[in-house]
Amino acid sequence: MEYDMNIRHLILKTSMHPYEFFRIVFFLNSSPYLETLTLDIGPGRIFYDYSSPVEGENLDRFWLERSMRYTCRQKS
Repeated sequence: MEYDMNIRHLILKTSMHPYEFFRIVFFLNSSPYLETLTLDIGPGRIFYDYSSPVEGENLDRFWLERSMRYTCRQKS
């Protein structure tokens, strides 16, 4: 599931545990106009009753199947 979002600056609040990568890939794929990405890395768990919907996924396989290059474009 992907949606085109017309955003230029995205702030992701994350704890950067391995399952957060699913969310980051989703937002990168859904943001073709993104110019600035800010990662706000916080505590290990923000919502204490949260459990990941992708627990048990093979993360190595996930990244191998979805690897792609993102180019950084800068204005001069």
